[in-house]
Amino acid sequence: MNASLALVALSTGGFAREGLDVTVRWHDFGKLALADVLDGRADIAVTSEAPVVFATLRGERPVFLATISSSTRSTRLLARADEVSGPADLAGKRVGVPFDTSGRFFVTMLLARHGLDPSRVQLVDLLPQQFGDALAHHDVDAVVAWHPRTLEFERRFPGELVSLHADSDYWTMAGVVATSDRAKARPEVMKKVIRALVGAEVVVRDRPGEAKRVVSEAIGVPPADLEAVWGDYRFRVGLDQSLLVLMDAEARWAVRSESSRSGQKPDFFEAIAPEPLLAVRPEADRMIGLAR
Repeated sequence: MNASLALVALSTGGFAREGLDVTVRWHDFGKLALADVLDGRADIAVTSEAPVVFATLRGERPVFLATISSSTRSTRLLARADEVSGPADLAGKRVGVPFDTSGRFFVTMLLARHGLDPSRVQLVDLLPQQFGDALAHHDVDAVVAWHPRTLEFERRFPGELVSLHADSDYWTMAGVVATSDRAKARPEVMKKVIRALVGAEVVVRDRPGEAKRVVSEAIGVPPADLEAVWGDYRFRVGLDQSLLVLMDAEARWAVRSESSRSGQKPDFFEAIAPEPLLAVRPEADRMIGLAR
């Protein structure tokens, strides 16, 4: 779902009109897509902010070109109803979540909202494709999932799961990310990518039925399922101050936890390459000090 604008740009010819020949490498979540970029297997990834935070803390240099989606409700904790009826029951439970992703930060925020000590919950590092069997075999009591997988698990375990979210205490943002070196070396390509995504945003706004059909077909989600969660997202190409706030908060949490070995919190302005976006959409400057 986070990549919806990119999928619309691809399907409606937005990238092709910019002269870009795009090859897609599919991944279940952004951490793996970012790894492709950092390892040189891809030029650009769509990922949420958390993998960028963790990579930056490791000394790597990914940069956001723009964000393309945001949500406060797309992440859910799905717990076995025979083990958990509400957040208070999570104490002592095992929760599956991919480490170094926004899902792990989500668990912290959910527990904090309900006054629970995170150390009382055992986190298990799992890939999303392992969640279903882990729940079925009672290897974990809950998992942290994103739309549309939330609906997939609810169908597989009808009436057996409790869905919990962190309301407005938690939000996530996703965007297009390159390495700093690649962004500097190919500025015109980066501008073309942004222009194609801005065109896709127009399609989402003006022709939502077409956009939903494109995304539904691309990710293999039934139209009714997509419709049920579409409203949980805001699709817009930009760079808002909230991205810096979010990355800063996640970094402070990470350097206090075992998630990061670094004791230094970076300046996340260095994880943003605004020039292509500002060249294409100057009004997108909603970040203090962005135009530098």
